[in-house]
Amino acid sequence: MARPIRKTLADCPQCGHRQEEPPDYISTICQECGGTFHRNGPTQCEDERGSISRRWLDKLTLNPLQKRPPKSVYCYRCGQTHEVSAYAQTTQCARCNAHIQLRDVVIETHASRAIDTRGNLYVGPKGYLNTSASYCASAIIQGRISGLVVCENTLTLSGRGRCHARIEARTVIVDRDADLMCYFPICAAEIIIRGKVIAVACSSGQVLIKKNGCLDGSIRARSFQMEKGGIFNGQLAINTEELARPQSAAQQEDFPLLLLGDRISRLKPEYA
Repeated sequence: MARPIRKTLADCPQCGHRQEEPPDYISTICQECGGTFHRNGPTQCEDERGSISRRWLDKLTLNPLQKRPPKSVYCYRCGQTHEVSAYAQTTQCARCNAHIQLRDVVIETHASRAIDTRGNLYVGPKGYLNTSASYCASAIIQGRISGLVVCENTLTLSGRGRCHARIEARTVIVDRDADLMCYFPICAAEIIIRGKVIAVACSSGQVLIKKNGCLDGSIRARSFQMEKGGIFNGQLAINTEELARPQSAAQQEDFPLLLLGDRISRLKPEYA
Protein backbone atom coordinates (compact mmCIF):
# COMPACT_ATOMS: atom_id res chain seq x y z
CA MET A 1 0.00 0.00 0.00
CA ALA A 2 1.40 3.39 -1.02
CA ARG A 3 2.13 5.96 1.64
CA PRO A 4 -0.13 9.03 1.69
CA ILE A 5 1.56 12.19 0.47
CA ARG A 6 2.00 14.79 3.15
CA LYS A 7 0.35 18.10 2.36
CA THR A 8 0.87 21.68 3.44
CA LEU A 9 -1.60 24.60 3.33
CA ALA A 10 -1.01 27.29 0.68
CA ASP A 11 -2.85 30.65 0.64
CA CYS A 12 -3.57 32.35 -2.68
CA PRO A 13 -2.46 36.02 -2.47
CA GLN A 14 -5.16 37.12 -5.00
CA CYS A 15 -8.38 35.67 -3.59
CA GLY A 16 -7.23 34.30 -0.25
CA HIS A 17 -8.28 30.73 -1.04
CA ARG A 18 -6.49 28.10 1.04
CA GLN A 19 -5.66 24.74 -0.52
CA GLU A 20 -3.40 21.76 0.13
CA GLU A 21 -0.14 21.41 -1.77
CA PRO A 22 2.95 19.18 -1.52
CA PRO A 23 5.47 20.45 1.07
CA ASP A 24 8.18 21.02 -1.62
CA TYR A 25 6.08 22.93 -4.15
CA ILE A 26 7.56 26.03 -5.83
CA SER A 27 4.50 27.40 -7.69
CA THR A 28 0.89 26.30 -8.14
CA ILE A 29 -2.49 27.32 -9.60
CA CYS A 30 -5.30 28.50 -7.37
CA GLN A 31 -8.29 26.17 -7.56
CA GLU A 32 -10.68 29.05 -6.86
CA CYS A 33 -9.62 31.90 -9.17
CA GLY A 34 -7.23 30.09 -11.51
CA GLY A 35 -4.34 32.46 -10.79
CA THR A 36 -0.73 31.37 -10.49
CA PHE A 37 1.24 32.18 -7.38
CA HIS A 38 4.69 31.19 -6.05
CA ARG A 39 5.70 29.99 -2.68
CA ASN A 40 7.23 32.51 -0.32
CA GLY A 41 10.45 31.46 1.49
CA PRO A 42 12.80 28.48 0.92
CA THR A 43 11.47 24.99 0.42
CA GLN A 44 12.28 21.98 2.56
CA CYS A 45 14.73 20.62 -0.03
CA GLU A 46 16.55 23.92 -0.05
CA ASP A 47 16.77 23.82 3.73
CA GLU A 48 18.20 20.30 3.62
CA ARG A 49 20.68 21.24 0.89
CA GLY A 50 21.75 24.24 2.90
CA SER A 51 22.24 22.18 6.04
CA ILE A 52 24.24 19.57 4.12
CA SER A 53 26.48 22.23 2.61
CA ARG A 54 26.99 23.77 6.03
CA ARG A 55 27.97 20.38 7.47
CA TRP A 56 30.55 19.88 4.72
CA LEU A 57 31.94 23.35 5.33
CA ASP A 58 32.25 22.56 9.02
CA LYS A 59 34.22 19.41 8.18
CA LEU A 60 36.51 21.25 5.77
CA THR A 61 37.24 24.14 8.09
CA LEU A 62 40.78 24.55 9.36
CA ASN A 63 39.82 25.17 12.97
CA PRO A 64 40.13 21.48 14.06
CA LEU A 65 43.61 21.32 12.50
CA GLN A 66 44.78 24.34 14.42
CA LYS A 67 43.86 22.73 17.75
CA ARG A 68 46.82 20.34 17.56
CA PRO A 69 50.03 22.26 18.29
CA PRO A 70 53.27 21.48 16.44
CA LYS A 71 55.67 19.00 17.99
CA SER A 72 59.37 19.42 18.66
CA VAL A 73 61.88 17.09 17.02
CA TYR A 74 65.39 16.67 18.41
CA CYS A 75 68.25 15.69 16.10
CA TYR A 76 70.73 13.35 17.77
CA ARG A 77 73.45 14.10 15.21
CA CYS A 78 73.81 17.86 15.70
CA GLY A 79 71.61 18.62 18.70
CA GLN A 80 69.24 20.94 16.83
CA THR A 81 65.59 21.08 17.93
CA HIS A 82 62.97 22.28 15.47
CA GLU A 83 59.18 22.22 15.27
CA VAL A 84 57.16 20.32 12.68
CA SER A 85 53.47 19.94 11.99
CA ALA A 86 51.51 17.51 14.13
CA TYR A 87 50.49 15.66 10.92
CA ALA A 88 53.99 15.40 9.40
CA GLN A 89 55.37 11.91 8.72
CA THR A 90 58.96 12.84 7.80
CA THR A 91 61.19 15.84 8.38
CA GLN A 92 64.71 17.08 7.75
CA CYS A 93 67.04 18.66 10.26
CA ALA A 94 67.54 22.36 9.58
CA ARG A 95 71.20 22.28 10.61
CA CYS A 96 72.73 19.00 9.39
CA ASN A 97 70.04 18.02 6.80
CA ALA A 98 69.60 14.61 8.42
CA HIS A 99 66.43 12.74 7.42
CA ILE A 100 64.20 12.00 10.43
CA GLN A 101 61.19 9.74 10.22
CA LEU A 102 58.12 10.41 12.35
CA ARG A 103 56.17 7.21 11.67
CA ASP A 104 56.18 3.94 13.60
CA VAL A 105 58.65 1.24 12.51
CA VAL A 106 57.80 -2.47 12.70
CA ILE A 107 60.51 -5.13 12.32
CA GLU A 108 59.15 -8.64 11.82
CA THR A 109 62.12 -10.23 9.99
CA HIS A 110 65.86 -9.63 9.69
CA ALA A 111 66.71 -5.96 9.05
CA SER A 112 70.05 -4.18 8.79
CA ARG A 113 69.04 -0.57 8.26
CA ALA A 114 69.45 2.54 10.35
CA ILE A 115 66.43 3.57 12.41
CA ASP A 116 65.94 7.26 13.15
CA THR A 117 62.31 7.93 13.99
CA ARG A 118 60.38 9.90 16.58
CA GLY A 119 57.61 7.32 16.41
CA ASN A 120 57.48 3.90 18.05
CA LEU A 121 59.79 0.98 17.30
CA TYR A 122 58.49 -2.58 17.49
CA VAL A 123 60.66 -5.67 16.99
CA GLY A 124 58.53 -8.82 16.76
CA PRO A 125 59.35 -12.20 18.28
CA LYS A 126 60.95 -13.34 15.00
CA GLY A 127 62.49 -9.98 14.18
CA TYR A 128 66.19 -9.12 14.30
CA LEU A 129 67.43 -5.55 14.02
CA ASN A 130 71.17 -5.33 13.35
CA THR A 131 72.30 -1.73 13.00
CA SER A 132 74.88 0.62 14.46
CA ALA A 133 72.37 3.02 16.06
CA SER A 134 68.60 3.22 16.48
CA TYR A 135 66.63 6.21 17.76
CA CYS A 136 62.93 6.22 18.61
CA ALA A 137 60.33 7.70 20.94
CA SER A 138 59.16 4.40 22.49
CA ALA A 139 60.14 0.81 21.79
CA ILE A 140 58.92 -2.74 22.41
CA ILE A 141 61.64 -5.34 21.84
CA GLN A 142 60.43 -8.93 21.68
CA GLY A 143 63.03 -10.29 19.28
CA ARG A 144 66.76 -9.66 18.93
CA ILE A 145 68.53 -6.35 18.53
CA SER A 146 72.12 -5.17 18.40
CA GLY A 147 73.87 -1.81 18.31
CA LEU A 148 73.03 1.39 20.14
CA VAL A 149 69.35 1.98 21.03
CA VAL A 150 68.35 5.45 22.25
CA CYS A 151 64.72 5.78 23.34
CA GLU A 152 63.22 9.09 24.44
CA ASN A 153 60.42 7.58 26.52
CA THR A 154 59.81 3.94 27.50
CA LEU A 155 61.63 0.87 26.22
CA THR A 156 60.15 -2.54 27.05
CA LEU A 157 62.30 -5.68 26.86
CA SER A 158 60.77 -9.13 26.61
CA GLY A 159 61.69 -12.48 25.15
CA ARG A 160 64.53 -14.85 25.90
CA GLY A 161 68.15 -15.06 24.91
CA ARG A 162 71.09 -12.68 24.62
CA CYS A 163 70.88 -8.95 24.06
CA HIS A 164 73.81 -7.32 22.27
CA ALA A 165 72.39 -3.80 22.32
CA ARG A 166 73.55 -0.75 24.28
CA ILE A 167 70.29 0.57 25.70
CA GLU A 168 69.67 4.14 26.80
CA ALA A 169 66.16 5.40 27.55
CA ARG A 170 64.11 7.43 29.96
CA THR A 171 62.43 4.30 31.35
CA VAL A 172 63.44 0.69 30.76
CA ILE A 173 60.96 -2.07 31.67
CA VAL A 174 61.99 -5.73 31.73
CA ASP A 175 58.75 -7.58 31.11
CA ARG A 176 57.46 -10.52 33.15
CA ASP A 177 58.17 -13.15 30.49
CA ALA A 178 61.73 -11.90 29.86
CA ASP A 179 64.79 -14.06 30.48
CA LEU A 180 67.69 -12.05 29.06
CA MET A 181 71.44 -11.72 29.35
CA CYS A 182 72.64 -8.23 28.39
CA TYR A 183 76.27 -7.79 27.36
CA PHE A 184 76.21 -3.98 27.77
CA PRO A 185 74.97 -1.80 30.64
CA ILE A 186 71.35 -0.67 30.65
CA CYS A 187 71.38 3.11 31.14
CA ALA A 188 68.13 4.88 31.93
CA ALA A 189 66.55 7.45 34.21
CA GLU A 190 64.36 4.71 35.67
CA ILE A 191 64.66 0.92 35.45
CA ILE A 192 61.80 -1.42 36.37
CA ILE A 193 62.51 -5.17 36.46
CA ARG A 194 59.60 -7.58 36.38
CA GLY A 195 61.30 -10.59 34.74
CA LYS A 196 64.73 -12.18 34.81
CA VAL A 197 67.80 -10.38 33.50
CA ILE A 198 71.55 -10.59 33.82
CA ALA A 199 72.92 -7.09 33.30
CA VAL A 200 74.54 -3.99 34.73
CA ALA A 201 71.86 -1.42 35.57
CA CYS A 202 72.94 2.25 35.54
CA SER A 203 70.25 4.74 36.47
CA SER A 204 70.19 8.46 37.22
CA GLY A 205 66.97 7.85 39.14
CA GLN A 206 65.59 4.65 40.64
CA VAL A 207 66.05 0.94 40.05
CA LEU A 208 62.94 -1.01 41.07
CA ILE A 209 62.72 -4.79 41.24
CA LYS A 210 59.09 -5.87 41.31
CA LYS A 211 57.64 -9.06 42.73
CA ASN A 212 59.01 -12.19 40.95
CA GLY A 213 61.65 -10.00 39.28
CA CYS A 214 65.27 -11.12 39.29
CA LEU A 215 68.44 -9.15 38.55
CA ASP A 216 71.81 -10.85 38.49
CA GLY A 217 74.58 -8.28 38.08
CA SER A 218 75.39 -4.88 39.51
CA ILE A 219 73.44 -1.69 40.11
CA ARG A 220 74.67 1.89 40.01
CA ALA A 221 71.83 4.26 40.72
CA ARG A 222 70.61 7.14 42.85
CA SER A 223 68.09 4.95 44.68
CA PHE A 224 67.19 1.27 44.83
CA GLN A 225 63.98 -0.47 45.85
CA MET A 226 62.98 -4.13 45.82
CA GLU A 227 59.52 -5.49 46.56
CA LYS A 228 58.85 -8.62 48.55
CA GLY A 229 59.47 -11.62 46.31
CA GLY A 230 62.14 -9.93 44.19
CA ILE A 231 65.67 -11.31 43.81
CA PHE A 232 68.93 -9.39 43.45
CA ASN A 233 72.40 -10.93 43.22
CA GLY A 234 75.40 -8.67 42.75
CA GLN A 235 76.98 -5.38 43.75
CA LEU A 236 75.08 -2.24 44.67
CA ALA A 237 76.41 1.33 44.45
CA ILE A 238 74.16 4.28 45.35
CA ASN A 239 74.68 7.97 44.43
CA THR A 240 77.47 7.31 41.93
CA GLU A 241 78.25 10.17 39.56
CA GLU A 242 79.90 8.12 36.81
CA LEU A 243 77.29 5.82 35.30
CA ALA A 244 79.26 4.07 32.58
CA ARG A 245 82.29 4.35 30.40
CA PRO A 246 82.22 6.81 27.47
CA GLN A 247 81.74 5.63 23.93
CA SER A 248 84.58 4.86 21.56
CA ALA A 249 86.54 7.65 19.86
CA ALA A 250 85.22 6.77 16.39
CA GLN A 251 81.63 6.95 17.57
CA GLN A 252 82.28 10.27 19.33
CA GLU A 253 83.57 11.73 16.05
CA ASP A 254 80.49 10.61 14.09
CA PHE A 255 77.99 11.52 16.80
CA PRO A 256 79.59 14.14 19.07
CA LEU A 257 76.36 14.71 21.03
CA LEU A 258 75.84 11.03 21.75
CA LEU A 259 78.07 11.05 24.81
CA LEU A 260 76.49 9.15 27.65
CA GLY A 261 76.59 12.04 30.09
CA ASP A 262 74.71 14.34 27.71
CA ARG A 263 72.03 11.79 26.97
CA ILE A 264 71.48 10.84 30.58
CA SER A 265 71.14 14.50 31.55
CA ARG A 266 68.47 14.94 28.85
CA LEU A 267 66.64 11.79 29.93
CA LYS A 268 66.50 12.60 33.63
CA PRO A 269 63.07 12.19 35.19
CA GLU A 270 61.17 15.16 36.54
CA TYR A 271 61.82 14.16 40.15
CA ALA A 272 65.59 14.00 39.58
